[in-house]
Amino acid sequence: MMGSEETASYRIRDRDIPLNWQPGQVIAGLYHVKGITGGGMGAIYFVDHLRWGIPLAVKTPLPELVNDEASMKRFIREAETWVDLGVHPNIAACYYVRILGGLPRIFIEYLDGGSLKERIKGKRLRELAGILDIAIQVSRGMCYVHEKGIIHRDLKPANCLLTKEGIVKITDFGLVKAGDEIQEISRIRIKEVEEGSISITGSGFGTPEYMPPEQFTDAKHVDKRSDIYTFGVMLFEMLCRRRPFVMPEEMHPAAREIFYKKAHQEEIPPEPVNLRKDCPEGLSDLILRCLEKSPERRYSSFEEIEKGLLKTYEEITGKPYLRKRPNPLKLKSDALNNRAVSLLDLGREEEAERAWKEALEADPVHLATQFNYGYYQAKKGKADLYNLLATLKGLEGVHGRSPEYWYNTALIEAEIGLTDKAKY
Repeated sequence: MMGSEETASYRIRDRDIPLNWQPGQVIAGLYHVKGITGGGMGAIYFVDHLRWGIPLAVKTPLPELVNDEASMKRFIREAETWVDLGVHPNIAACYYVRILGGLPRIFIEYLDGGSLKERIKGKRLRELAGILDIAIQVSRGMCYVHEKGIIHRDLKPANCLLTKEGIVKITDFGLVKAGDEIQEISRIRIKEVEEGSISITGSGFGTPEYMPPEQFTDAKHVDKRSDIYTFGVMLFEMLCRRRPFVMPEEMHPAAREIFYKKAHQEEIPPEPVNLRKDCPEGLSDLILRCLEKSPERRYSSFEEIEKGLLKTYEEITGKPYLRKRPNPLKLKSDALNNRAVSLLDLGREEEAERAWKEALEADPVHLATQFNYGYYQAKKGKADLYNLLATLKGLEGVHGRSPEYWYNTALIEAEIGLTDKAKY
């Protein structure tokens, strides 16, 4: 995690980098800017990482949100909480936060399949099996997040992105609560609050349409059951194509937070089984339990919810759910390898080497770590590419069916043949 001295050094180092980036620019010799989109809280740049060879999304806050040392540190601390989540198939990877052009930039996995919000709005989510597939993936991602001691606090369809292959990844951990700490946002004033934006006018952070009753009045003490409530609102919306509580169109937008506070705290949600004829009774009951006003009456974990969803999936499809739960050991090594490569971008080579060594202690045959660490050592003169090639050949029995294995091996063979194709 960056301290104040490191923060200052990044400012000096990157002072010649522009505040606002334009398509076609190459930033810091690493990031080729391909596009940009704006938001109420800042901008998102789409870049190609020239060393890694992958696209990234770069979230950048408005300058007024980080215009002093305290707010800068707070933003970086919140971003590092996301970075520390590591790797999970259903979490959008956050690689690092780096100050460029005087602003902290969060470098995030780029996803090409749009958001769950767009799928719901475009009526592209109809079949029960597809809805349950998404719900199970979100449950697994949130189970992992909660195991890390993190509360999301703003789970909603707009914060669930998808790949073209249908893999769901939860994103936007900017309002997280880690342990007993909650990061406060100050001096922010929003004149016009649109649906899907963050509410900062009252005592709670989040999005009123999805917020649990307790978050409106005691935002500092929400727990994982609050995320379970927002998940219930999401699942209700996916299934019924509307949320359990809908503000009348004739009401003024300024009344939005007041309306939803009263609805979530006092009104009884309709039963999904009465709004959708093919909704299984068990699924309707599961959603309503997530939407209980009292946290004590909700599910206590996403693991419980996943079990119920898997049971319903098998009942309606007649077959088992095919997406496997990730291997915890592989997740750890994946996370450490990604962290090591990210640390190299930040010039923190000793930390990168420690991360790689820890990854290999957890999984000595982890392919990406063996390749990246071996290649790094060869470039630093601590080993040579023949050593790395021998290591890779020794892994053929484990990874011989993996295209990545043969690709990495071919890169090293090509480099030994005096071509310059390999990269870490």
